[in-house]
Amino acid sequence: MIFRGFLYALARIQFDKLNEYSEDMEVLIKKMTDDYMQQLNDISRKYSPEAQEQFWDNNSGRAMELYTEYPNLLRSSILTSSITNLEKTFLKIHRAITENSNLKITGYKNKRFKNSTIENIIQSIDEVIPMKPLYEISAWEDLIFYIKIRNRVIHDNGSIHPVHHKELHYKIKDIGKSDLRTVTLNPYHELIFLENFSQAIINTSIEVLNRLVEAVQQYVE
Repeated sequence: MIFRGFLYALARIQFDKLNEYSEDMEVLIKKMTDDYMQQLNDISRKYSPEAQEQFWDNNSGRAMELYTEYPNLLRSSILTSSITNLEKTFLKIHRAITENSNLKITGYKNKRFKNSTIENIIQSIDEVIPMKPLYEISAWEDLIFYIKIRNRVIHDNGSIHPVHHKELHYKIKDIGKSDLRTVTLNPYHELIFLENFSQAIINTSIEVLNRLVEAVQQYVE
């Protein structure tokens, strides 16, 4: 039971670690932020009302780091780590199908496949094992969206300009209007990952992995 056993267990262990790490770091950053702001409030009381504005201006940089930059760095790292974990697991599953079955599976690097590595692997497997159960779940569409975001984090430092990435830019804008939004853009077209983002990408990755494993093991095991 290589798919539901060893490979699956390794992937789930890594996702569980990412989830625990994310939760711990979110708590730590929030505590650091609360402690810092309390410290600033205590100090600011020693200044006259006229001097307080300058005091807060002088200390706004650190506050911005704690409120926005640190959480964003954390959540973007969870994004890249989750997709990397999923991609490595998919590669191992693809190799296992090749080596442990009689199925004639096309290499995922074939020129016919022109998308992300994860999408190419699924397209390759779909030629010998129906992937319809995977394609039909919303988590698959969500994952493709997260992969596109990951690419912008890696290649453009999280910038998604409407001129260069019009479709993705406006999709994020539309998501930003939803109560279930996980990501948004600041006025400079830079990605802002919201508090529920890490849990969303981890859950999405696990659901996609589950569907792939369920589909494959019916034909290989």
